[in-house]
Amino acid sequence: MAALAREGADLGAWSLTPDMPEGQPYREVLAFVHAQMPDFPSIVPSSVLDAVEGHFGDHHSLDPMRETRTIGGVTRIIEAFRAELPEVRPWENIPL
Repeated sequence: MAALAREGADLGAWSLTPDMPEGQPYREVLAFVHAQMPDFPSIVPSSVLDAVEGHFGDHHSLDPMRETRTIGGVTRIIEAFRAELPEVRPWENIPL
């Protein structure tokens, strides 16, 4: 944050708390999305909602991931998971 502020690039921050009026609609929308796409949970919004509800850490991680201790172990778990999927889009660099 300090580096962003020094460069004039800090875009601010936002909060979502359980008592905010936006909290319940967010929960409802996420439940709808998950019901429509049960095999493809939305990880980032789920993590946001988990944080709002007081959960953190590996609350939604893949069980095999819990036992890893190295980046190599994480890579192997991800590769094995992707190998089970019917189709995976090819790698595409994010333009930065």
